[in-house]
Amino acid sequence: LLDPRYEGFVERYHGDPLRFCVEVCGFTPSQDQIDACEAIQPPNAKVSVVSGTGTGKTSLFARIVLWHMLCHPIAYYDGKIEIGSNTYIGAPKISQVGDGIWKEMKDAFLSIANGPHSWINDYYVIAKTRVYVLGYSEQWFIAQIAMQKGEAVGVAGKHRYWQLIVIDEACGVPDEHYNVIDGTQTQGGNRTLLASQGARNAGRFYDTHHSLNAAK
Repeated sequence: LLDPRYEGFVERYHGDPLRFCVEVCGFTPSQDQIDACEAIQPPNAKVSVVSGTGTGKTSLFARIVLWHMLCHPIAYYDGKIEIGSNTYIGAPKISQVGDGIWKEMKDAFLSIANGPHSWINDYYVIAKTRVYVLGYSEQWFIAQIAMQKGEAVGVAGKHRYWQLIVIDEACGVPDEHYNVIDGTQTQGGNRTLLASQGARNAGRFYDTHHSLNAAK
């Protein structure tokens, strides 16, 4: 927060995940990836993506979660000042997160290191199951959560103004987890991003493209 370069960095990228992906990460997005960046841009966005194999979903999501962490440092609301953003990445099997998005985040870290904003890498750590801003490991982070049937719901009781929940392979996540997410994502800066192959014709992920689709 004290680095003189950081205020201008946040001002430029806070409201523009696409610009962050391109300018900070050196990422060249496809049209589908551009559409996803634009969809998740509003502070209270709820986005659901049907995705196949080899579409670049995982690589994009890794850069979106880094954008959310690095570009959302402070929230002012209800007379309070809150430092840090929280990002949770879930999947039916936690190994799906580690093998996919975590690997892509490390690739993005290397790309950032070779770009014009390499200095930002000095301020956060990508550990095995958690990414965090130095000095704020409990307030400003990206964390993994498992979302298997019958397990404790990992985001229960989690609240932050700048909070992003990303669920990969979302059609395999039981509805009990989505019910908890609905109760957690209640503030104006809470974003939710789901993605999956359309492998089931029932469940919450299916509903987001039918009965819950804002365009219908």
